[in-house]
Amino acid sequence: IAHKEQVGPPGFVPHQHPRCHGGKDGDHREGNHRDDHRIPQGRQEVISTVQKLNKERGITIILITHYMEEAVLADRVIMMDSGKVLTEGTPREVFAKVEMLKKHRLDVPQATELCYRLKGCGYELPDCVLDENECAKALEKLLKRGAV
Repeated sequence: IAHKEQVGPPGFVPHQHPRCHGGKDGDHREGNHRDDHRIPQGRQEVISTVQKLNKERGITIILITHYMEEAVLADRVIMMDSGKVLTEGTPREVFAKVEMLKKHRLDVPQATELCYRLKGCGYELPDCVLDENECAKALEKLLKRGAV
């Protein structure tokens, strides 16, 4: 257990990789993050708790994750490669830079990736779709227009 003097000023909580092995997560263990597009239930509980601490107590949380679906939930995202900041901003600002992120072999949320690829095939879709709901709405509009 670290004393608050060791982790930062009051109202600051660093947090790396919410870990929840076994139990509710089943096979969703650390290391399988590229194979699953959803946040496993145990990890989602950790994220919900972190969000609650931020909203109710004004505590700043720094969450280090490789799950881009978790990064989308943040107010601000900083993408790094080899210890250097590549870009930062809101999730929408950061994940709109798909080409640059891919150049550095960094992931984007799966919904962002799908719409990016479809746009590359000539389909008219929004510039930066961040989650399953936005993706479903964009695809529904596309289908209704008869563009597929």
